[in-house]
Amino acid sequence: MTISVANNNPRVSYTVAQGQTQTSFTVNFEFFADADLRVFVDNTLKTITSHYTVSGGNGSTGTVTMSVTGASGGSTVTIVRAIALERTTDFPTSGAFNISSLNTELDRIIAIHADVDDTADRGLRLQESDEAVATTLPLKDTRKGTVLAFNATTGVPEAGPSISSVTTVATQSANINTVAGISANVTTVAGIHANVTTVAGISSNVTTVAGVASNVTTVAGIHANVTTVAGIASDVTAVAGISSDVAAVENIKANVTTVAGIASNVTTVAGIASNVTTVAGIASNVTTVAGMNATHLSNVSGVASNVALLGTSDAVSDLNTLAAISGDITSLANSLEKTYTTTVAGGVFVLDGSNNPAIEMFRGNTYIFNQNDATNDGHPLVFKNGSSAYEVGVTYFLNGSATTQSNYVNTTTFNAGRSSGDRKIQIEVATSAPSSGLRYYCYVHGNGMGNTITVKDSNISLVAGSIANVNTVGGGLTNVNTVAGSISNVNTVATNISGVNSFNERYRVASSAPSSSLDAGDLYFDTSLNELKAYNGSAWQSTAPSAANQTNINIVAGEITAQEDLGSIANAVSTSSGNNINTVGSNITNVNTVAGISANVTTVAGIASNVTSVAGVASNVTTVANNISGLNSFAERYRVASSQPSSSLDEGDLYYDTTANSLNYYNGSAWVAVVAGAMTSLLVDTTPQLGGNLDVNGNSIVSVSNGDITIAPNGAGEINLNGTVNTDNLTIDFGSIA
Repeated sequence: MTISVANNNPRVSYTVAQGQTQTSFTVNFEFFADADLRVFVDNTLKTITSHYTVSGGNGSTGTVTMSVTGASGGSTVTIVRAIALERTTDFPTSGAFNISSLNTELDRIIAIHADVDDTADRGLRLQESDEAVATTLPLKDTRKGTVLAFNATTGVPEAGPSISSVTTVATQSANINTVAGISANVTTVAGIHANVTTVAGISSNVTTVAGVASNVTTVAGIHANVTTVAGIASDVTAVAGISSDVAAVENIKANVTTVAGIASNVTTVAGIASNVTTVAGIASNVTTVAGMNATHLSNVSGVASNVALLGTSDAVSDLNTLAAISGDITSLANSLEKTYTTTVAGGVFVLDGSNNPAIEMFRGNTYIFNQNDATNDGHPLVFKNGSSAYEVGVTYFLNGSATTQSNYVNTTTFNAGRSSGDRKIQIEVATSAPSSGLRYYCYVHGNGMGNTITVKDSNISLVAGSIANVNTVGGGLTNVNTVAGSISNVNTVATNISGVNSFNERYRVASSAPSSSLDAGDLYFDTSLNELKAYNGSAWQSTAPSAANQTNINIVAGEITAQEDLGSIANAVSTSSGNNINTVGSNITNVNTVAGISANVTTVAGIASNVTSVAGVASNVTTVANNISGLNSFAERYRVASSQPSSSLDEGDLYYDTTANSLNYYNGSAWVAVVAGAMTSLLVDTTPQLGGNLDVNGNSIVSVSNGDITIAPNGAGEINLNGTVNTDNLTIDFGSIA
């Protein structure tokens, strides 16, 4: 058979359905010998004969048959052709040769090629578009104990980090996840790494400042005043330089005289000494205000009411709260803008060290893709929505200035655009941006360099969209605080919510009977009748007598007041005939049990004679019960049926065929009949002997294979031929006649 190269796939896999067992698997590709096939079950190589057999082949397809147990549900069976690399035919140097053998040999060569291709396809290999590089592994001593890595520039295989280092990193996965959660902060720190280095150089000073943290906090609270003092530093220095003059008050005695002339004013000031002290404490602020022009003062005057509001205790508390979360506010502001450091390696964009990752953007936020790195030359990054360019909220920058898209994607202007200032593309994600379909990619080299962008609503936007709900919560803050004070109870209810829901269905209050989610034992209070009812599985029943029933009960109660009636009841409670109600009452559990099996009692009553017979052989029944496992085993070892059993088969099992009236035994693969009074085959007996004369009964002794029939007496025995000898085709070899 000639093998078609295009259709010759030397591998096939089957997945056995759950809960099923499969033994037969088709080999849908050509093979030549059983040994050409390798069979795997769940990645375990199986052994021919022990685990499976093969049929077909010899240049055709075939079948693999597993052992009796087969392959269990969920297992994957893979059959692969792996022909030995050898030549099986040799041809003469001249003259005629066998065309069939030649075709077979060529078929084997093609099959071997297909096997090699299949093996090669399953190995690591370069992309067809990649430039050719050496893929030889590093030397053994170099790569021992390391992971496989690829050079960042050439892509050539090299020894990577040690396995122990990778293991160490794996053990720190929690810390890595923590760092990933603050990636924006890490990016921020990276942007001020020079400052971090500077701070590291003054670590001792930082420690010193940490020791006066409370003072630093105080200074932070008057940072405006500090700024003001910094602005008049020369004046402060000047005052320090004339300290001796200040000490000499006599030098300003004229001014003192002036003060004496305004003694009444001084008295007035003395009356407000505390206020003067307060003003003295904010002297720098007074100085600042004094430096303001009339316009500024007028502006302040116009917002005097607002200033007053800021001075209230509630406003001060809110301002203190905002000051306490100033870091969070700063982080929030930073999170609204994200900058990706963009490079190119291996033919793809690398964002913050990750190869063309799929990214998320949030509506209302700004994202910057910085392409200053020289590896970006020739690779302008742009956006698209499906097959169309996307430019909503997009701004392009070359040499630090905004430019047009046409300039940005022109490789000449793009490559020159990093000579001074930023080369970047910026997108402010619009509220109309689609949730999916966006992609960043290279304008010159297409989609393969980038990846998809998923757009989501930011948490701020979601909160803004639900501001009415937020306001509602704010208006009910007292209730929220009340719930918070009982949060342990809330948690308890949450933990047992199934029980709460169950109770809600178990007990209901309504004006009419519930008709859904009904279970026996459910309760409902009828507000129309002021009556508690229980569900018996089919209908609602009152748990207390109705008014009508209560009337009847009252009537009965009135009727059993007579002494003669009570006497009758007393006679029924205790009589000589055995009708003792007290006795029955003490055994009511047994009575209820018997009532529950009344049908079985009736059945037993109908076979009372059989029960008596079984009672007579009770010891035998006990013996059978004690040996029930042996009986069950015998029941599987010997069966009587009209057709062959097909389950629970073990070598040596017996079954009597009631259709053929024959006894059969199981040889491990098939049922074999046992013929009474006759041998089924001489093949199994290698040394047969006759117990009497052999009667051919009109038949012949024939050699089916046309071989010789030899009758050889042992030792001095003789061959005696009695009767007429038919000499047709008779050859007698007398050997040496004595």
